[in-house]
Amino acid sequence: MESRFKYRAPGARYLWWDLTSLPVLFLVIMLFGYSLDVPYLDQWEFAVLLGKAFDGHLTFQDFWGLHNEHRLLFPRLLLLLLARLSHWNILWELRAGFLFGVAIFIASTVAWRRAAAAAIRQAQYPVVLVLSLLVFSMSQWQNWFSGWQVSEFMQVSAVMFGLLLLDAEELNGLRIAGAMMMGIIATFSFASGLVFWPLGFLTVLLRPQTSRAQDRPRVIASEAKQSVRPRARRIGLVLSWTLVSLLAISAYLYRFRAIDYHPAPWPPLELAATYAQYVLSFLGAPLFTYSPLGSMLSGILGLILFVAVTFGLLRSHAVEWRQLTLPMGLAGFSLGAALMTGFGRVAFGVEQAMSSRYVTLSNPLWIAIVILIGLAASLAWRQGRTLLWRLSLSILTLIAFLTVCNAGYGTSKWIERYHFLAPARTELVSGNDPAILQRLHPDPRIVLERREVLRRHKLSVFGE
Repeated sequence: MESRFKYRAPGARYLWWDLTSLPVLFLVIMLFGYSLDVPYLDQWEFAVLLGKAFDGHLTFQDFWGLHNEHRLLFPRLLLLLLARLSHWNILWELRAGFLFGVAIFIASTVAWRRAAAAAIRQAQYPVVLVLSLLVFSMSQWQNWFSGWQVSEFMQVSAVMFGLLLLDAEELNGLRIAGAMMMGIIATFSFASGLVFWPLGFLTVLLRPQTSRAQDRPRVIASEAKQSVRPRARRIGLVLSWTLVSLLAISAYLYRFRAIDYHPAPWPPLELAATYAQYVLSFLGAPLFTYSPLGSMLSGILGLILFVAVTFGLLRSHAVEWRQLTLPMGLAGFSLGAALMTGFGRVAFGVEQAMSSRYVTLSNPLWIAIVILIGLAASLAWRQGRTLLWRLSLSILTLIAFLTVCNAGYGTSKWIERYHFLAPARTELVSGNDPAILQRLHPDPRIVLERREVLRRHKLSVFGE
């Protein structure tokens, strides 16, 4: 089989890397050519915090207070630091979001290498290409071009690196402390970060007694003597994780209150069917944000693929449970985020589940699916199963095609929004037309009031 499918082109490797870099280059071009340095929507709330910061009146509550259902402690700290350094040049926030995107891509490729350390080259290149298409997709345009949305990139990168730490060969105290820190950052960057704690608990609890290094064939001298120590150590890790989890969740819920103008934080029974559709559409958004039916079917397809490929790999006995815990954690995060978001947002309608800003939260599911399919493709190649090999590559191709189409739709949406907002930047600097200023915030009075804060401290468009 090696001779039948061997890649004969001498520059094939470089061609794959060139293709993998295209989504990154396209995003960079869009960021340079179509970015706006003007506050938009929720950023006008941040203008209040900036006014206090430059007047010397900041308190801890300004960072800790709720924003909708979120405690944005770490995003606020980051955004304040960037605003101090740049006089609130919002382009700095967009660059920070891009760097978090790079971090997510690095975490994705590390997860792939861990799950399929011995994967063949013919599977490695397509998998990394599809990961690049997902992570840098313009379907996330609301997050790429709004500095305030850096919170979602920060949360997902923290979750992914936290899961990577828990998946390490040897789970020592330093690594679990690092994972706990990642969990704290995720929790206080966006509400769905709460999902990380039960995922981490299951990862630690179900972790095999031996590491991957110990599973390799070698002579073990005193295995019987040391059988008690790993068990006691596991209990200690589980208890410590449980304690920190309870503290983090309790801190998040302390004086938590629902937003008056938002729907109830749980769907009534009559919305049960709509809630299911919302969750499925949320999960399918990385492939479809322009069709409610398409996003729902993509969500169903994603769940079927994940369950079927995971079950097939385990049933083949060619991989061990240990290799699949990381992809399962990634998928579990996206599913938990979908369930949480649906509780608070289903009354807004299923279309809201396809919002571009939620694609970042759904991406880990598809990252996990791509990793599992790549692993299945590698095994099919080694076992000479031609049909399964071609089927795996066909599914990866389909995911790549739908992702590119979705990115094209996102690109057109942002260019349309860019031209809609550009006149409002001019009006913010030198005009008072409420109809145009309303493009920056539904209430133009808020824009006019907080514009004075920007003028007084020479921030944003007044800092030129």
